Amino acid sequence: MNMRYEIIQTQPYKEAVFAIRKSSGENIGNAVRLQKGNNGFTGFEVEFLDYHIRMKYMTSLWFRWKNGLKFWSPLGNAICYFFQDDIKCGELCKYSNGTYVMQMNDQFYTMGTVGFGSEGIKFPVFEGEFKKTATRGKQIALIETPNLAQKLNNYEITALGEWEGLVAALYGIYVDYVTFSINDSHYRKTYLDTFNKQNSLYDPAFKGQIVD
Repeated sequence: MNMRYEIIQTQPYKEAVFAIRKSSGENIGNAVRLQKGNNGFTGFEVEFLDYHIRMKYMTSLWFRWKNGLKFWSPLGNAICYFFQDDIKCGELCKYSNGTYVMQMNDQFYTMGTVGFGSEGIKFPVFEGEFKKTATRGKQIALIETPNLAQKLNNYEITALGEWEGLVAALYGIYVDYVTFSINDSHYRKTYLDTFNKQNSLYDPAFKGQIVD
């Protein structure tokens, strides 16, 4: 079943709470930030329809430095893991070419970043794992945000189904966290322009094909 919904931040960092709602106003989930524990992790509890996922980010400075030297390196010096019923079910990292890769239940999903300056940023999500923007799988979702560096952020999601909607929700929460969790005191608008191969990831026709 196709989906259109929004991720709406209702409380700023450090607490950070997000409501997940359909355009009709129906609540279909939420994300609440976990405070850092003695194990060096912070993250989010994410409820999305019938799914319950715990996102954990490693915050150890040594761990950040060690993994930052690798080609398979995360944005913002953080690596994200996913757990369901306390069992690890996936992880999310970033390649040096700017694409994000998520592994969930042995499936891979890749997200690109396409900036349109003052018109906002779009994050297309695809099936599969690809290291070059010229090769990609089927698009399953699109995340859109008007611009970054706002105190309370908003993301519009279009997805092919409920599972694809969950993947997009986890990506959206991750992007917001690595952008704003360390210091969200800078609320001026930030514009991003991308070019060439990165822009080729965006298909303007995708959104029009989705009817909720």
